Amino acid sequence: MNDALLHEPDRKAELSFAYLGALCAYVGYTCERGPQPDRGSVDATVRAGGTMSPQFDVQLKATAVPDRKADGLHFRLPANNYADLAEPERTSPILLVVLELPTREEDWLSCTDRELALRRRAWWASLRGAAQTDQQTITITIPNDQRLAPDTLQRLMERVRGGSL
Repeated sequence: MNDALLHEPDRKAELSFAYLGALCAYVGYTCERGPQPDRGSVDATVRAGGTMSPQFDVQLKATAVPDRKADGLHFRLPANNYADLAEPERTSPILLVVLELPTREEDWLSCTDRELALRRRAWWASLRGAAQTDQQTITITIPNDQRLAPDTLQRLMERVRGGSL
């Protein structure tokens, strides 16, 4: 892409926002960008309607070199993001969403007459209340059952509505 304005990390960030936005649109939630530049590790806010109008914040990450093991996705998170996500006193929950992309860029997205496909999956984690650390990066493990899909997004919102997230 000789005329691209965005470098690879920026394209990954935009694809992660597009993934979350598509899920939100599908289930009828809004997905708003967080403050730019990123403040407090909030890249997006997801809002639902109905009782209590629940919402949660999201820190978006993406990787094309996933470290998947039997127990889930192992992901290295910068210390500042980890600290923000582990904060136990936030009034609005904040989740980590990691988009896993194929290794080859040309496989990330395809657009045909039949489909628009963003390949692989996203994972979610709540680190609220996790132990603080003085390391520069922290490897977290996101269990295999924490993949982000439309039904998962709805269950997470119900947990926010009930105060359990």
